[in-house]
Amino acid sequence: CLFVWIMGYLIKSTIDGTSVTGTTITISDSKLIVANSLTVGDILEVNYGWSKLVAPFNLFVRIYINTSNSLTGATQLALYNTAVGITPGIGGRIFYIKSATNTDSSIVTSSQINPDAVVTANSSLNIDWTVSQYLIIALSNSGPGCNSFSTFLLGLKR
Repeated sequence: CLFVWIMGYLIKSTIDGTSVTGTTITISDSKLIVANSLTVGDILEVNYGWSKLVAPFNLFVRIYINTSNSLTGATQLALYNTAVGITPGIGGRIFYIKSATNTDSSIVTSSQINPDAVVTANSSLNIDWTVSQYLIIALSNSGPGCNSFSTFLLGLKR
């Protein structure tokens, strides 16, 4: 039996994102997913990394999607709240495109880092993949004077 797993990069960046200082939710990195790159039946796997330069505080990592490169009107896709003391980190989420108006994932407001984690609820998101979408990493620190930035962003189509 021959098993073939086809996966392609929609977006790939290993360039450090913009440094974020303070507690305001701020875009560190974003990449454009071109219209019609994803269709019903596709699976989108998003992996991302970050670095926090001041260890005593928490870092909140959020993933958004929007038709513009802005947090205004953006839809939150994922949240992760780092533990105090963790400086670099890697997270991920998996999204299942069920229909033209329904993309499912684990609950978007749950602080979850591992895309394979057991979850008790799903989120159904209305994302129009026929329109170009920005995948956005936004960060906020729990204390003043903290500094953090995204280290990579990867979007895979399965």
